[in-house]
Amino acid sequence: MAVMNCFLLPSNHDSPQTAIDGLQQHHRNAEHIETVQLPAGEAVIAQWRESESITVDEQNIDITKHAITAWIPNPSGPGLLGVAVTSNNTEDWTHIADMAKGIFETVEWNPINDETNTATAFAW
Repeated sequence: MAVMNCFLLPSNHDSPQTAIDGLQQHHRNAEHIETVQLPAGEAVIAQWRESESITVDEQNIDITKHAITAWIPNPSGPGLLGVAVTSNNTEDWTHIADMAKGIFETVEWNPINDETNTATAFAW
């Protein structure tokens, strides 16, 4: 099973490149980080893996949580869009991450509003 989450975070970046630089610095300890060009603009994609052990009926069970998130700066104003896919299915994680990257390719910002000169929403 995979879970997808979308969220818009405040960001007062001067330009999308400033946001990209900050995101690269912030996620420098990620298991994998890359900067890609998406239809919604340049984005930072970060992948994480976290392992933990839980006890069930006196047996330790190892669980690995995986996450991949595309951080997409608003190209014309404040805000960062985060699109995340998480799963604890290690066996299929490669396929899930590929699916997530396909989802990231479908995200677009709505056209710039002439009155505010910003693209404040996104669409699939």
